[in-house]
Amino acid sequence: MGIAVDVQEYWDLSDAVDALESALHSTVDAIAEFEKAFASFIGGLDAAFSISGREAIYQALKLIGVGRGDQVIMSAFNCSRVADAVLRCHAVPVLVDIKLPGGEIDLDLVLQVLSPRVRAVLIPHLYGVPVDLWGIKRELERRDVAIIEDCAHCLGGSIGGKVPGSLGAFSIFSFNTGKPITLGNGGMLVCADPERLEQFRRQKAQQRQQISTDARQEFETIRKTLDALALRRSQMSRVGSPGNLAVSRKRPVQHSLVRAGQWLCNRLRPAAPLTHPFNEEFSRVGAVRAHLGLSLLRQWPDIMAIRNQNAAYLRSRIDEGPWGETCALPPDTRPAYFKLNVFAGEMTARQVARVMAQLRRAGFWAGRWPFINHVPHLVGRLRWGSRLPHMRRMAAHSLHLPIHQNMAREDLDRMLDVLWSVKT
Repeated sequence: MGIAVDVQEYWDLSDAVDALESALHSTVDAIAEFEKAFASFIGGLDAAFSISGREAIYQALKLIGVGRGDQVIMSAFNCSRVADAVLRCHAVPVLVDIKLPGGEIDLDLVLQVLSPRVRAVLIPHLYGVPVDLWGIKRELERRDVAIIEDCAHCLGGSIGGKVPGSLGAFSIFSFNTGKPITLGNGGMLVCADPERLEQFRRQKAQQRQQISTDARQEFETIRKTLDALALRRSQMSRVGSPGNLAVSRKRPVQHSLVRAGQWLCNRLRPAAPLTHPFNEEFSRVGAVRAHLGLSLLRQWPDIMAIRNQNAAYLRSRIDEGPWGETCALPPDTRPAYFKLNVFAGEMTARQVARVMAQLRRAGFWAGRWPFINHVPHLVGRLRWGSRLPHMRRMAAHSLHLPIHQNMAREDLDRMLDVLWSVKT
């Protein structure tokens, strides 16, 4: 029976050792080869290896010319690190609400909050489900507003015959832990215009002259990543009911403690850093990860097919159930499922928290998203585009379920048994 965890890697320490040997003995520029192969996979664009997906977002914003006082529209249903990248540019994130049950950004609301100060719109393809950008693309181009596609969850698939990541002015990908292709850390910045990436490439080249890339040091960071993942898996069965603000609101004392802790964190933790120059971590995103990434990219189409098959099976069962629904796919869309997000609208927030804990005790790493408005150091620093009622409902009533390639049919059925055990 497959081990049903968050995102099961399809490589291990022996693969990392092979990548190290290739990095030490190959005469090929592995980073350039990885960038070329990745760009070809996305559709023949240009790609540049980055230290992280967040760094790629920051660089895309800088290349567009986003600066102090500019506004960047983004989905409220997203990771806090996206907002961090915007704040580093001294720009203002403008949050817009989402659609239910899928959690995709509401493009109609994007048009409503457009203003002369808006320079870019960040559109995430959450959980591997592509967002249909065709309806908004022409209008944004007319207003000279750039689209940055956040493809941290979406590698492959298609919509309208185009691969996600090939529709905007820029797109970003992440190779951090728990992403479709995991390298421990790293990211990719993709652009249709090679000249726009030359500034970024020159900056990287200068940094390489200052910091020597040590393949063995990079390998050690990869090994530590595998050790950390193994530790997390060993602790999953002991996970209790996850703390959640939506649940704690029903418990006044606990909620007061949570709010007091948020206030303290807000006072003690400094604001999100607005400058983040290249540092020694860049030296650990080099040839070893590039060789490993090349190997994983070759395997990805087969892996994606298995994940899509697992997601389709779960969708057919869950959408027939009494309390949950999944995202309907836009027309002419082929997903590249990362996880399967379920909107449990018929459950209470307490029931959702309980089923999360039961799934984790059974060995399935299911959970919620670290939403922007739940991060203390960002609260109060964002311009809210609306009251975000759909995002708040999704935050309290959603579950993302693993559908990775090492899960057998009996794993999926066992996970469904846990879901059906909760009575609404």
